[in-house]
Amino acid sequence: MKIEDILKFQGQLATEKPKPDPGTGENFAACLKEMQGNMTGQETGSAGGLPPLAQVEMVASVSSSAAGVQALQEGLDRLEQFAQGLDTPGRSLRDLAPLVTAMEADGRKLQDLASSLPGDSPLREMAEEAATLAQVASLKFQRGDFV
Repeated sequence: MKIEDILKFQGQLATEKPKPDPGTGENFAACLKEMQGNMTGQETGSAGGLPPLAQVEMVASVSSSAAGVQALQEGLDRLEQFAQGLDTPGRSLRDLAPLVTAMEADGRKLQDLASSLPGDSPLREMAEEAATLAQVASLKFQRGDFV
């Protein structure tokens, strides 16, 4: 490379407009105005600028997750009652039969709940695990493993 080429290259760099430092905030005001200008043309709802359909989906997911948490809690409580019933000395297995029937129903309910939740939901994982535990405990009880 020749010296003239280097000087020519340096001259081009000197004539370019210097870019503002990202930490100075000069560019932030311009970006903010641009984003506000873009948002005024869009239809926005009251929930953080989400479109109305997204708002409805968000409300539905929150209400279904609240019902899901309650169903999961009931299923886990029933599993705990079953474990305590097995640990109680002198308690007949016939006394636990209605509890096992309720556990089976909880297992089906939790499996339906898990299939209705999105795949990345932590509630889905817990519902699937609790449903599996309820089904396995019920099968073991009916098979006679606890005799």
